[in-house]
Amino acid sequence: MVYTLLHDARRKLRGTLADLLGRPGPGPGCDACVGVMDEVAEAQASGDDQWARRFPEVPTHLRNGTACREDVDGLRTALD
Repeated sequence: MVYTLLHDARRKLRGTLADLLGRPGPGPGCDACVGVMDEVAEAQASGDDQWARRFPEVPTHLRNGTACREDVDGLRTALD
């Protein structure tokens, strides 16, 4: 039981730290993401699981960039 609690706490901490510090991988920057943001949001809203293959630079940037992630989430919500 203690092991399970420690394991879960460690996993949550890693996720939180990764969100704060960014995740490994190259990122194209906000300028590249903004150009395809609407297409990514439309693909996500339509349930297209292949959007990450069409826009390979975007997933890492969205994991690392809170502002761009919030923008895509907002666009997707508007499309739903």
